[in-house]
Parts: sequence; structure tokens; C-alpha cells
Amino acid sequence: MDGANRRIAIQLACSNDYPTALALDVTRNWLYWVDYYYNKLEVYEFPSNTRREIIAAHSEPFLSYPNGLALLGNHLFWTSDDWNLKAIYRADRKTGEHAEAVLTTQNRVIALYAFENDTTVTPVTDQCNNNNGGCSQLCLLTPFGRKCKCSDGLSLRDDGISCHAPPQFLLFADATNSKIMKVTPHDSQSLTYLPLSGMYGQPVALAYDIVEDRVYWTDVSRGYISRSFLNGSSQEVIIKRKVNRPYGLAVDVIGRNLYWVDTNKLEVSKLDGSYRTALITTGLDQPRDIVLDGNKGMMYWTNLDTNPKLSKLK
Repeated sequence: MDGANRRIAIQLACSNDYPTALALDVTRNWLYWVDYYYNKLEVYEFPSNTRREIIAAHSEPFLSYPNGLALLGNHLFWTSDDWNLKAIYRADRKTGEHAEAVLTTQNRVIALYAFENDTTVTPVTDQCNNNNGGCSQLCLLTPFGRKCKCSDGLSLRDDGISCHAPPQFLLFADATNSKIMKVTPHDSQSLTYLPLSGMYGQPVALAYDIVEDRVYWTDVSRGYISRSFLNGSSQEVIIKRKVNRPYGLAVDVIGRNLYWVDTNKLEVSKLDGSYRTALITTGLDQPRDIVLDGNKGMMYWTNLDTNPKLSKLK
């Protein structure tokens, strides 16, 4: 269950097939599904490689545009997307006969899940039950034992259990789609977006703190400066007052400070937004970007006024 060894389990013959819901008999290793287009219910018995219809296409009036499916005891239960069938239905799991409504509702029912307290599951391995299998983040079951995985934006170390940021990566702001993207150089397949919530503004400036593995960004549409860990966790707004167009941002990894340029000023704060103060408030007109040289104690920024220039300050 780590996403590896992907293959087609059952090849559906027709392009119009529309399987919408699954149910699994873990004891028999049988997989059931309903088809929204053909209004049928099928099963595939993996031990014998046998596929058969339990309810044939368009043969059961209650099986109309089925959405949800669940197995419980000797019955298969399903829901319908048909506005005239606002109920949960069931039928014999072997024959599909004796279909009936077990619960009538006022609204459409979509998803369906069945739970049985007496069900016993024997896992392929119990490694993940003990100290998360030794994994620093995700512990996933596979047919060959447990496997550690990392959240988006992080890579698994050679030890196979701990996670870290890749040694080289690019971050860029997609202001059009309100996303912050990450990609490893020379590997376009590694392109992913940071799993951030509430991203509906315009991220523009970016900065990264290698010490804490955090990314910082400005939102020029809302006038916010925010941060989160590279995996998207601990997302927070750290500056949201008296900010206009913060186009430039930089992290001082040595002094543990955050610098940014706004419409006509250059400001600094601690990395959590505290102790904010303006360093330069005159002689700046449309500063666009800022970079820091922590080794020499220097900072550089651009000005886009009527006399464009690059400036520096010790």
C-alpha cells in the first residue's frame, strides 16, 4: 500500500463502463463494484480469476445510477444518484435477488461504508504498530513488510526511515493558480505543489530557511507574509498589518531574521514576525527584490523608480 507495483487488476472491456464504487470481501478475496452507466453489479473472484455479474445491466429498478457500495454479512448495500430513489438498498450478495430499500431518506445518499465489530484483520506485518515502524513520518504496509515514506516536498534518506529536504530543489510562486511549486533540477517529473490550505491570493516573493526547513512567502493581493514547513504543516500568517506590496523577501539564516521590501520601505522582524521594525523608509521607490549575504553582513535590493538601480547596505 505504498503505491509501488501498480498494475491493472481487472480490465473493463467497454469504454462506456463507469465503475463508481467498490467493496472488498477480504476473507474470500473477492472485489465487488457497481457500474453507474450500465446499472449493474459485478464481482471478481481473485482466487479463481472469475468475473461474473450479480445484477445484470438494467435488470434491477433499484440499481439506478449507483454511487456507493458496501458489503455487510450476506448482503450488498448501495446508494443511488437517481432523484426518484432517495434510499439505501440491499440485495443478496450471491444472487442479487430480494432487492429492497432498508432506509428511505429525504435527500440523495452518495457515499456508503459498512462496519462490523467482529471483523478480524490479520495484517501482512505488524511493524507499523510498534513505534510507527521506526519511520519518521509515514509507515505503509506492503506485501513484503513495512515501508517508510515522506510527505510531499521531502525525500527519504538512505537509512530508509528518516526524511529530509532534497539537497537541491527549486521553489517558485504560481500567482495565477495561488500555489507554491517545488521541483528538483533536471527532473521535471518531481514537480509538486506545497500542500497549503487557504491559498487563494497571489504568492509572489519566496524565501527558504534551511535551518528549520521552512518556506516563507508574500501575498501581494492580501498584504500578508506567511510561512510553513516544506511539507505544508504549521502554516501561519506572521505579518498582516501595514503591508502593501511586499515583492521581495529574504531569510537571514544566521541572525534568524526575516527581511522584506514594500512599496517604499525595507523592514525586518524575527522569523515569527515579532519585533518588527522598518530599517529604511526614505529614498526607496518601488523596491522589487532583496538578497542577503550573511557571511559579510551585506544586503542588496532593487529600485524600480524613475532612476532604476541596485543598492546595498552594510
